[in-house]
Amino acid sequence: MPGKVLVVDDDPPLLRTMGVFLARRGYEVVTCGNGNEALARLKADPGVYAVMIVDMTIIGMPAEELVEKAFQLERDVGVIVTSGYPVKLPFSAMASGRHITALQKPFTPDALAQLIEQMISSRL
Repeated sequence: MPGKVLVVDDDPPLLRTMGVFLARRGYEVVTCGNGNEALARLKADPGVYAVMIVDMTIIGMPAEELVEKAFQLERDVGVIVTSGYPVKLPFSAMASGRHITALQKPFTPDALAQLIEQMISSRL
């Protein structure tokens, strides 16, 4: 599977569960508990992340800001924004033709895996 998956969520049990599930599906997964940590990972390993999964209500940095900064660092990264609330995707990211979509919580592991596959396929 090309590239790594970066998962950003401030809910430790959910972060751990997504990491384990995705690893079992064969993905190389890096998990982060906040936006600053995610940006540090993107800067440290440029070009290796195929998909970033971001909770809309992460602590410390608005998800929209994280997504915008992530696209500045990694133009081709696919982004899946998750939330238990209706998601308004960052208009500037969508308008610039970036790979971004939303996934409403609760979601099934298969729905998440399907979106990741779509994101990876769209990059090839």
